[in-house]
Formats: sequence, C-alpha cells, structure tokens
Amino acid sequence: KIIAIVKNNNMEVAMYVEIPKGSSDKYEYNPDTKKLELDRVLSVAMYYPEKYGLIFGTLAPDGDALDVVCLTEKTGGAGEYIKVRIIGVLRMTDNGEQDDKLIG
Repeated sequence: KIIAIVKNNNMEVAMYVEIPKGSSDKYEYNPDTKKLELDRVLSVAMYYPEKYGLIFGTLAPDGDALDVVCLTEKTGGAGEYIKVRIIGVLRMTDNGEQDDKLIG
C-alpha cells in the first residue's frame, strides 16, 4: 500500500535503471563487482510494467540502496541513469525484512 505522497516536490534524483520497462529479465546491480548482473529470467508470462532501479549513495533498511519504481511511458535500457521525481513510497516486506520501493 502507498503510505505517503510527496506534494509539490520539485526535487529530482538520479535513478540507475536495473530493469527496463517491459522486461522479463531481472537484473541486479552488484556493488562488489560494480556491474549489472542478470539475476534470473521470469519463467511465467510476466514482465516488469515500469522501470525499476536504485539510487546510488542511499541505504535502505535491508542494507541495499533505495529501490525506485519509475512510472513512465518511455522505454530504455538497463544501465542508464534517468532523472526522477519521487512522489511516494510503497511499503513492502521481503523475506521478513522491510523492503520499501520509492515511486517516481
């Protein structure tokens, strides 16, 4: 569920795209190798409906960088940086850990 909406936010942040919109490939950035690596391919008839990535230099409660879901009509590849305006947060739990997703 979305618990917060940021109103009149003109601040843009740089999001690193891990997964392009429409992809069924799940990529993850590996901070040790500093490379984008294919984690898995979704085996069902599913795909990521929006761009998914992270904001470098941040730290989420799960120990990773903050995750971002970018609502956009534009497509583009993994590994690119795009400017996003954060408008809310999706509160989530993954394997018992808080794993929130920023909405941009």
